[in-house]
Amino acid sequence: MIHIITPCSRPENLEYLRESIPAECKWLVMLDYSTRKSNIPKGINVIRSNFGGAWGAPLRNAAIDYLQISASHNDYVYFLDDDNIIHPDWYQAVKDCNEDFVNWAQVFRNGDPRLRATESPRVGNIDTASFMVKIGTIGKSRFQMLYEADGVFAQEVYKKGTTRVINEYLCYYNYLR
Repeated sequence: MIHIITPCSRPENLEYLRESIPAECKWLVMLDYSTRKSNIPKGINVIRSNFGGAWGAPLRNAAIDYLQISASHNDYVYFLDDDNIIHPDWYQAVKDCNEDFVNWAQVFRNGDPRLRATESPRVGNIDTASFMVKIGTIGKSRFQMLYEADGVFAQEVYKKGTTRVINEYLCYYNYLR
């Protein structure tokens, strides 16, 4: 199972995100404490958090804590920011993966390449939208309260297990605003 986690402070984008979520995945929105719940479209699974800010890092960490208790350690977590959508080819490319850490290449909204898939994730060559990781692989790793937290987190967790690199463009960078 793939759990798609969206840290959210822009509920106006959730309807667009919902249209791109594969039915085979579980989607959970972690609502920033400052966001009004009345703005959430009906039928979306939401957890209101006491956290917010720091580029969504506290919301991602709360989601990790939640999934480590409620989901299988062999399930994946994929973080989809609230300014993004799922690439139409993504699920087909990742659905049969078994590795602990899986990453792929990223494009801008217009289709121009932004980041390549990488054998060695680190700050500057990976984005939150361009990887997923098994919940059991994460362990005590968490997102730091920095702008570069996605690269730091990816660099830490990919070293803990097996890695698959998919050399296809399977995600967008800031598709929505």
